[in-house]
Amino acid sequence: MTAPINISLSSFRASVITAALVLLSCTDLLAHKANANPQPITVFAAVSLADVMPALANAWQGGSSGTKVRVSLAASGVIARQIEAGAEADLFISANQKWIQYLIDRGHSATAGKVVAQTRLTMVLPCSNIAAHPNLNDPQALKLFLASKRFAMADPKVSPAGEYTQIALEKLAIWNAVEKNATYAGNVRLALLLTERGGLPGFVYAVDAHKSELACAAMQLPASSYPAIEYVGIVPQNRHVDAKGAAQAFLTWLTSPQAADIWQQHGFLPNVPN
Repeated sequence: MTAPINISLSSFRASVITAALVLLSCTDLLAHKANANPQPITVFAAVSLADVMPALANAWQGGSSGTKVRVSLAASGVIARQIEAGAEADLFISANQKWIQYLIDRGHSATAGKVVAQTRLTMVLPCSNIAAHPNLNDPQALKLFLASKRFAMADPKVSPAGEYTQIALEKLAIWNAVEKNATYAGNVRLALLLTERGGLPGFVYAVDAHKSELACAAMQLPASSYPAIEYVGIVPQNRHVDAKGAAQAFLTWLTSPQAADIWQQHGFLPNVPN
């Protein structure tokens, strides 16, 4: 016959307390590991940010936050519609306010838009052709030049760069005479490629001309002929709490003095609040 097992009340209490302490220790350890490896955030950004955004992301994730940043690039209009359709973006940086407002109006933004940087609009030529066209800053000379040949620009229907270009040429009373010669690209980077590889005059952002070795700025469209080109960020709606907080922190950091140095290195005009 098996002898009965006798457990004293004090021993039982001690065992329960020990088990609770072990469980609490494990929970703290798991929480520490979770905090040490925060959830990465995914940033959807305008394609004209192809060079600067990875540099900003590397600086941010190498700092005190430790949060990794994944960057996905496309035309702003394409991204906005992807987010509307349910794409999982933690942060969206658009090349204009229009597509930000598009998402805000449809309830897809958890924050107001925040301007992080600016740029200007310029026309580029293959660098070997610059000397042959010294007077293109004159609207009439530009009109005659564009009316005589095909030129590249981003598609106004999906790309802010294309929309700004059309607005500027309309304001300068050039668009109606040259529209038939426009060769549309899906985004501003592809428009630049049509200049670099195809030899076409092209309208791009000043930052694109700044970093190209094959396309050089021939003239800048007057800033008064188109709206301010502002890069605006929002945190899309319906993201989990941890990602939303990190995304908001990264968006705020993009207007910091540290980020301003990186924006300037890549030819942008930073927006640092006073």
